[in-house]
Amino acid sequence: VQRHGYHTMKTFGVGRDIPYLDWKHYISEIINQGFLSIDFAGGSRLQTTPLSKAILTNEARVNLTRFVPSGKKKKARQVQPELTSNPADVLLLEKLRKWRSNLARVQGVPAYVILYNKSIDQIASMKPNSKQQLLSVEGIGQAKLEKYGDQILSMIKESA
Repeated sequence: VQRHGYHTMKTFGVGRDIPYLDWKHYISEIINQGFLSIDFAGGSRLQTTPLSKAILTNEARVNLTRFVPSGKKKKARQVQPELTSNPADVLLLEKLRKWRSNLARVQGVPAYVILYNKSIDQIASMKPNSKQQLLSVEGIGQAKLEKYGDQILSMIKESA
């Protein structure tokens, strides 16, 4: 992305609020409808097709279905405590966002790749004090727990 300068495009990051599995589904649909193809000889890149021109010139629209994961049970949604105007909560929230922003810059990825806003908000309001409790935060799985768990718990502890 950076090598080719894509991060400087005004549309860079648009759609970052859409989860990876949704994007995967939408791209598959667009390929199946013939608006994109995969250039296997050119490193498996996506490329436009002759049908794409109508979409790109707003002469036609792509109709996509809403992605609904199958075979997975939905987790029981936990009631999240509201983030109060408690200065400690606000300071922790700011600290988490700054940490995420710095980490994203270092890794050369959008901040949401590190953690979603919703996850950060939930951490600031819940203040989990163990890795097990961190796993209950929406958007934190085993991989992110291993990568960032100690750092997050350390920030929570410092803010207490």
